[in-house]
Amino acid sequence: MKLVISVLAICLAAPAVVRAEDEEAVVTLGTDNFTSFIEQNPLSLVEFYAPWCGHCKRLAPEYEKAAKKLKESGGPPLAKVDATQEKELAEKYEVRGYPTIKFFRNGQAEEYDGGRTEPTIIEWIEKRTGPAVRVVTGEELEKLKKDKDILMVAFVKDQEAELFKTYEKVADKNRDLALFIAVVSGDAKDEVIAYRTDEDPTTCTGKSADEIEAFVKDESFPLFGAISGENYSKYVSRSQDLVWACMSPDDAKKHGDAMRSAASKFRQSYSMVHLNTEEFGSHAENALGVSEFPAVVVQKKSGRYVYPTELAIEAEKLVSFLEDVSAGKVEKAIKSEAIPEKNDEAVKVVVAKNFEEMVLRDDKDVMLEVYAPWCGHCKKLEPVYKEFAEKLQKASIDHIVVAKMDGTANESPVEGFDWSGFPTIFWIPAGAKGPSKYNGARTTEGLLKWVKEKASKPVVHDEL
Repeated sequence: MKLVISVLAICLAAPAVVRAEDEEAVVTLGTDNFTSFIEQNPLSLVEFYAPWCGHCKRLAPEYEKAAKKLKESGGPPLAKVDATQEKELAEKYEVRGYPTIKFFRNGQAEEYDGGRTEPTIIEWIEKRTGPAVRVVTGEELEKLKKDKDILMVAFVKDQEAELFKTYEKVADKNRDLALFIAVVSGDAKDEVIAYRTDEDPTTCTGKSADEIEAFVKDESFPLFGAISGENYSKYVSRSQDLVWACMSPDDAKKHGDAMRSAASKFRQSYSMVHLNTEEFGSHAENALGVSEFPAVVVQKKSGRYVYPTELAIEAEKLVSFLEDVSAGKVEKAIKSEAIPEKNDEAVKVVVAKNFEEMVLRDDKDVMLEVYAPWCGHCKKLEPVYKEFAEKLQKASIDHIVVAKMDGTANESPVEGFDWSGFPTIFWIPAGAKGPSKYNGARTTEGLLKWVKEKASKPVVHDEL
């Protein structure tokens, strides 16, 4: 969402005396002036940074530009703290990474979760400092329509109207989702309309708070919009599955109408997003499993489904594909390494393509380690895990398979095998359809103790 609007004037107390250079709008704070600054400014934004931090260096010019605009308009001040020097302040405000940005309201700190560009910083602050609903004239509304990607507008006869009061409550609760506007006119129909760039306006059919809120949550997202680190969490928090259009900005313009047309038919099921491959191509390849662009990928809880590359990206074909995905007619796309030609080591190698054959055994228990090649904990476990497997092999215990899979290069084709960190060790008893997670010690003795207790057949051998 790109909302750049003049910040509403806020009555603030006189600013504190600070150690800022005249040409800088961002105020520099330390232990000697931090408390007085916070006390004298009921609202402020403070960045805790490290001079060597690359993200902080990239943020600095945007943060300064936002500070200047806010200063000119009478908005809240922006400040910064060198957390590597002001360690007491960093500890007090639980700074664990850089940059950490806090919004202070009457001395109380809350997390800043907005963007890192001038307009997104201003947008975030404005939503928390101005009234929930901005009343404008019809002429002002037309200008806003040209400037804003998303607008929620209530047309009411007067501000005492029941709809206005309900709309105001919904707006206050959902400030992050859109810019909430109201136009007061004697001939208004008392209705709420969503305006989005490149799309037709949509009218809310309900008047209750629940109906308006549901409408706002649906319509505050474009039918087809760019996704980035700044809005990713908002998309993920929705109940809809994601349809990723992995393509360049030029291709997004070329296929935009087709994507929007298809999206309009699946608004309750899917969020259709543009992933800029010129900027996030590695994400498309690593997380979505596509490397040739343009590409369209449906991401559901059950897995990924890739739009056939031989099909043109047209509205009718996209709709048909999404209908087939919903009906279970499209095969899941599974990221997998090639099945190894030789697999005769004590620790067997599993890939997605042979996962079910290797892991879901009727005749053998399986211990499966999911690892990452770069993971320090995995490297530490590797000799331990190998020794454990070799001990079982030497003792001729062949009803237990010890295996490993690179979790960065393979996906599980079977539900229930989920991992969010490395290493993750699964235990799958013979005949079981799903796993349990190993929670014993990551030592040879701990692994042996586990299999002695959990194995489907007794594990008894002097060498163990």
